Amino acid sequence: MVETTLKTLIERFRSKPEWQSPDPAVRDEAEQRLVHVALHEHDEAAARAAVAGLREPRHLAAAAKAAPLAAVREAAVRGLSDPKALASVVREAQDNPTRLLALTRIEDGATLLALALKLEHKAVAVAAVDRIADPEALRSVAAKAKAQAAARRARARLETGEPAAPAAAPSAPAPSHVDDEAE
Repeated sequence: MVETTLKTLIERFRSKPEWQSPDPAVRDEAEQRLVHVALHEHDEAAARAAVAGLREPRHLAAAAKAAPLAAVREAAVRGLSDPKALASVVREAQDNPTRLLALTRIEDGATLLALALKLEHKAVAVAAVDRIADPEALRSVAAKAKAQAAARRARARLETGEPAAPAAAPSAPAPSHVDDEAE
């Protein structure tokens, strides 16, 4: 029995982490545990290490939307490249700096248009309008946007011919007045 336990321990340390397993069920379970750590750990280093192990866009998006620490949310957003997952973060994240960071990572014009039309958060909807390059899309936003500020911004850009803002991401998200003070 001691020999079996020792072999099991040695094998466990030699093998790859569970989130790198070839078995999708094992990988998914391991990533769910990592998401749990990212969402509930108040030690920034441990939570960021958990995010670093995440590979699935849905898990990274979950961490970006709800992690209590701003640095963990930022790390999760920076790990995303899927436009749909980034758009879900823009729509559902708890704080504006995370929403805006996710928005800067979206390159797809159709996704930017959909966000500009449907978002009710003024600052984020206007930022989406600023990223749209297509004049026809701007006309659509000017006519149909839920956020009136986004519609006004689209009309102003059409009148002045102002080009779309570059997609360069800020080095760090701006401080939020909603951020946790316990960080």
